[in-house]
This record gives sequence, C-alpha cells and structure tokens, in this order.
Amino acid sequence: MKRTIRLCVVLLAAMASFAGKASPQPPAQSAAADQKILTYIDSGWNTLSRSMTDCKSLVDPKVTTAPVLYLPAGMETPSAVATAHQQCNVEIKQLPRKITHIGDVRVAEIPVEGLLYLPNRYVVPGGRFNEMYAWDS
Repeated sequence: MKRTIRLCVVLLAAMASFAGKASPQPPAQSAAADQKILTYIDSGWNTLSRSMTDCKSLVDPKVTTAPVLYLPAGMETPSAVATAHQQCNVEIKQLPRKITHIGDVRVAEIPVEGLLYLPNRYVVPGGRFNEMYAWDS
C-alpha cells in the first residue's frame, strides 16, 4: 500500500513539473493572415468547380464515344445545354421517368452510361474528376 501511495506521489510530482514546461499557445492570427487564407481558398475554388455547360466537364478523355447528358424526365432542354450539345458533341437524352428514390433507377432503362444534368456549378473534391460521385455529397 505504501508503495502504491509513493508511486502516485512520484507520478503527480512528475506531471506537475512537466505541466509548467508546456509551450504557450501561438498568438491568434492577424487579419492579414486570415485574408491570405481566404484569398487562397477563393483562387482555388475555380479549379475545383465544374459546370454542365463547359465541354471540359462533359467530355471524358478516356471514352471514345460521344458523351451523354441525361435531363430529368419531362424537362425542356435549357439553352445552355443546347449550346453545349452543339459545341461539345454531347448527346442529350431524357431519363425514362421521374426518379424520386434510389431504388427507382432501373439499369435496363438507361442502356448508355452518362452524366445527370446539374443546373448549377458543383464542386469536385480534389479536382481530379469532372463528375460528382455520391460519396462526395
């Protein structure tokens, strides 16, 4: 028992001596440093964002066939997509029906792989891919 108490006292003394030697917290960043970080993020954002109206976002260099862009069932082709169709040689198709749940997609109804139209710019983490994947959202 005395040995246990002695060990606890030694451990507490050691902890107390190390506690005083901890390095202090660095001072808070200045407004200039904060602005530098925000500028860096802002400049990098364009390299990570994609648009369905940009040929580089629609065309996959690994695929030799014309890319396919699927619009939701019943949606009229937006003018920007029609322009992309002409400029990027993108085939525009409609989904066969309205899809409301994950299980609603039937692979047999969509025989050609393609991209699902997204009306707004979107971000691809890391900028490596042009398409958005479910695990990124």
